[in-house]
Amino acid sequence: MKKRIPWNKGKKGLQIAWNKGMIGYHAGKEHYHWQGGKRISSQGYIEIKSPEHPFKNKQGYVPKHRLVAEKQLGRFLTKDEVIHHINENPKDNRISNLYLFGKRWQHCVYHRFVKRGKVKRISHSNIIKSD
Repeated sequence: MKKRIPWNKGKKGLQIAWNKGMIGYHAGKEHYHWQGGKRISSQGYIEIKSPEHPFKNKQGYVPKHRLVAEKQLGRFLTKDEVIHHINENPKDNRISNLYLFGKRWQHCVYHRFVKRGKVKRISHSNIIKSD
């Protein structure tokens, strides 16, 4: 008996049979929805395509605020480090608007205390500026 060749052999990108909702054969730069490697996450953060980054997500994207902080610090952030937007606007990635928490729990405690009125909001960046 002769082996059957799969219908999608050699094709690139997203392929779904026409009767199950076909949406195209192209991926990445070839796809008609390509936005230059930028997108906005469901939480409102700008994400940049960075397939070589050690902490990329499954699709190869990294939040822009983490990339900005890493560039300023000259190193990769650890998984425990959290970048907080001082004005709470996830699209405002100016270095003066970013605050670095060393541990995830510190960020959670900060938000809990702000909500209860026990501490004032952060008003300045703690990411060291290197000239």
